[in-house]
Amino acid sequence: MTDNKELMLPRLVGSRDQARQLAEELGDLTGQVVVLNGRESRAASSSAADEFVKVILVEGGATRLELLSGTPDFVRDVELSTQDHGVAEKLAVASAL
Repeated sequence: MTDNKELMLPRLVGSRDQARQLAEELGDLTGQVVVLNGRESRAASSSAADEFVKVILVEGGATRLELLSGTPDFVRDVELSTQDHGVAEKLAVASAL
């Protein structure tokens, strides 16, 4: 059985450390679907996007990362990061602002 965990992104995510801290608050991600909800987000750095992918999919073992909304730049950065880490097939983008 696959569980889902949702992370509401804050208005600003500016660093790898902040992204890692937010993602680690979700706990064990093994075999789970993680939803990054960026509805309220207004800006996120490319390094934060990369850290989310790394912590959730690469290190965390989540089966899928669903990106719900987010700025166009953040969506692009997450897509590029999943490609760089070889996990692009685990990303689903629901919508972008």
